[in-house]
Amino acid sequence: MRNAAVTGHPIGHSKSPLIHGYWLKQHGIEGSYIAQDVPPETAKASTALWLSTALSAAT
Repeated sequence: MRNAAVTGHPIGHSKSPLIHGYWLKQHGIEGSYIAQDVPPETAKASTALWLSTALSAAT
């Protein structure tokens, strides 16, 4: 399974999960693409958490 995320603050407007989710499904790739709201003051801690998970990519 491949999991990825787009990050930012604010991020609720992002169409990336919809677009990438579509292509994952079209190509039969098991995984997810999520939007993760990350305020600047939590960016360092969030990055450390992602590095310790099965997240394939984050932008």
